[in-house]
Parts: sequence; structure tokens; C-alpha cells
Amino acid sequence: MKVVKDTLKGILLTIWIVIAIASTICLLFLNEHRVSEFGDTSMFVVDNKSISKYGFNKYDMVFVSKQPEDTYKKGDLVFFYYNNRDIGSYVNLAEITSIDVLKNTQDNYYFGDVVVSYGNIIGAANGAMKLGGIGFIYNIISSRWGFLFLIILPTIYLVVYEIYRIVVVVKREYQKEMKNMQSEGKKKDPEDKPILEEEKEKPLFVSSEE
Repeated sequence: MKVVKDTLKGILLTIWIVIAIASTICLLFLNEHRVSEFGDTSMFVVDNKSISKYGFNKYDMVFVSKQPEDTYKKGDLVFFYYNNRDIGSYVNLAEITSIDVLKNTQDNYYFGDVVVSYGNIIGAANGAMKLGGIGFIYNIISSRWGFLFLIILPTIYLVVYEIYRIVVVVKREYQKEMKNMQSEGKKKDPEDKPILEEEKEKPLFVSSEE
């Protein structure tokens, strides 16, 4: 039973460590739109219900890669940054209706009445990977209070607990060593011979007159 308990505890601890490290890395790479960028790959949680018609539902965690500028064509379904004041979302999804190819500057992409430059393109929906519902858990962990209570405080507890265990082990070993030294001190050394009465009475110096 103890082996099963220790194994289960180790599995849960490993899962928690992986989640803590992954969440921390994602938070460190957040941009101004609260999207985690890892080079050309972006990760975000869908919070725009209007794009559910394209198969991306709220709380889906989406990974999408950005392609070169000349890759996009009219009719492509593309994620892009645009502040939607109605819902307060920065990540939107729509089809490209037209493209203005410009020289010495970034191209402009039209999504109906919305115009964005290449710098605000996140990536094409075709080929994007999504994890359904995982975003809800991530939002809880990455929130201010969630990160405090689920990541920071448990980490502090584990560190303090490990330090306490080390102190207990060192103290136990020290006490054991002291007991061994005391027990050895009480034992009589066999090489120590008793002093005979004759040796005690024998003078230290012999007179020259004798």
C-alpha cells in the first residue's frame, strides 16, 4: 500500500511540476495582446464567441504558426489582432477579402471593413492545432490569484518542507553520532594497565650516595 501511495504521489507531483513550468513559460512569453509567442508560433485561448462558427469554441487552446507574407491569399481563414470593442477581444478570425501588396512596407489585408497589416497577422487557421476546453484550466492557473494559490504558494511549501526534511535528517545523524561517541567513551580501553602499588611507591630519583 505504501508503494502504491508513494507512486501515486510521485505521479501527481510530476504532473503538477509540468503544469507549473509550462504555465510559467507561457506567462513569460506573453505579448501586449496576452498571446504567448514562441518565435513564429503563437498560443492563445479563444475568448471570442463569434469565431465558433469556424470550429474554434470558447476556452479552446490554439497553437498557430505565422507564414511568410506572400503565403496568404484571398479567401484564406486567418487569425489576426484587432481590438473588438464589443467583446474586448484582441484575437479575431476571418477570411481575407482582398490584399494590398505594397513595396518597401508590409502588405495590408482586408477582412471586410477591417484592415490590418502583416504585423498583426497571427497565422492561418488551416493547420492550427487546438485543445478543446484546456483553455479554461489555463485561464484559472494564469490568473493573478490562481497563479498565487496554485503555483507560488505550493512551490514555497515544497521548498520549505524539503529544507525541514534535510534539517531533521542532519539532526538525527548528529544525535546518533553523539550517542556513539558517548558509548565509546564509557568503554574501558584494554591497553590501559592498572598502576601497581609498588610502582606508586617507587621513587622517581635514585640517590647517588647509594
